[in-house]
Amino acid sequence: NGAAIRNAVTGIDVWNPEGEKSTGGIVKATDARFDNNTTAVSFHPYENQYEHPLQPGTVVVKDNVSYFKNCEFSIDEKYIGPVQFEMHVNLYRVRGVAFNGCNFKYSDNSYSKPTTMGIYAYDAGFKLGGICTSGNYSYPCQVFDNSTFDGFYKAVVSVNGGSVGIRPMTVKNTDFTNNSYGLFALRSGYPLILNSTFSIGQDSTQCAIGIYAEQTPNFTIEQDTFSVAMLHP
Repeated sequence: NGAAIRNAVTGIDVWNPEGEKSTGGIVKATDARFDNNTTAVSFHPYENQYEHPLQPGTVVVKDNVSYFKNCEFSIDEKYIGPVQFEMHVNLYRVRGVAFNGCNFKYSDNSYSKPTTMGIYAYDAGFKLGGICTSGNYSYPCQVFDNSTFDGFYKAVVSVNGGSVGIRPMTVKNTDFTNNSYGLFALRSGYPLILNSTFSIGQDSTQCAIGIYAEQTPNFTIEQDTFSVAMLHP
């Protein structure tokens, strides 16, 4: 809680590179900062499976219990490289990692790829949302401190290989500002996108897009707001 990781190649790598089967670590971060890291957090393939206690032989899959709450992920002109920045968070074949009330920011610098991303999920599911600020006794919650994404080429990316993914993506109460793509989904697993705002950025080479979904069935996009962002001065 309240920790800061700065200027690392990988801030948190959730596995032991010495062991092929050593994935599955847990990260619980609150009020933490990840500043000018090549990659802030990287998760490797792991799913929490157990046998159903009342149905022998039936395997149940649970969400990853890792979460990030009220955390800051930023890249600015002080990023020193020399490895090029591409993404803050890399999720690879995990399920249900949660980001609530987190801010993802990118500012131009000399050591970044043109395809900058806030979260990149390959065959992975995750939960992105806000933090309720309307009191413990308010249900349903009336006021949220939203997660935010500002300044990326693709703010949130969810892609899968040859078939539609089975790990769901949920985006709620999140603000996307000045990104070329707010959310990019390719063969993504059952995306749910609710109560979010897309202030669509400016791109000199193509039309900017709030939500792009290709070969992505069974999606739900409701109660979202789309507008055109003002140009940065």
